[in-house]
Amino acid sequence: MDHYFITVTGAHGVGKTSLIEEVTAHAASPEDISVIREPAREIAKRGFYVNDKISLDGVFEYLGYCLAEVRQVQTKLVLTDRSILDLYAYTRDQFPHRFSYSLEKLIVEQIHAEKHRTRLYLYLPIEFPMEQDELRPADLDYQAYIDEVIRELLDHFGMPTLEVRGSLEERASKVLDAISSLPETA
Repeated sequence: MDHYFITVTGAHGVGKTSLIEEVTAHAASPEDISVIREPAREIAKRGFYVNDKISLDGVFEYLGYCLAEVRQVQTKLVLTDRSILDLYAYTRDQFPHRFSYSLEKLIVEQIHAEKHRTRLYLYLPIEFPMEQDELRPADLDYQAYIDEVIRELLDHFGMPTLEVRGSLEERASKVLDAISSLPETA
């Protein structure tokens, strides 16, 4: 079965998870959609640091989680909450200081593999105040910096990208329209 991967990307706190929940709630056939949950939240539950405090083990857990989830997909449409590109945005300034060039090369290779399977990247810019929680860095300058890096990386890697703006309902409507216009696979 061919899969339609749609990856939602953007800095922390821009509404990626909320958008995915809204889209699946209003999809014509929500049972035909798989969701790959946000890797940072999933690996944090396992005790690994994420975002600005990610450790080497956290990087491997993030990559492992993403790859395992992709292998388990059973539906044609797959919504992915975050991208391996996001992992790179949060870690790229740490090469070679905290992480090795070889690890950076591995992440970049996984970005290319993700790009190959992803039909569309949905980029969510910063539009609303960030809700604070125990996981996300509260520094708004850092959030803006990560947003800038993600936009730069989307362009650098030539990702097929749709910028989605507006209220949650407007964003969801745009995404549902984009999904409905995807060409069928042969």
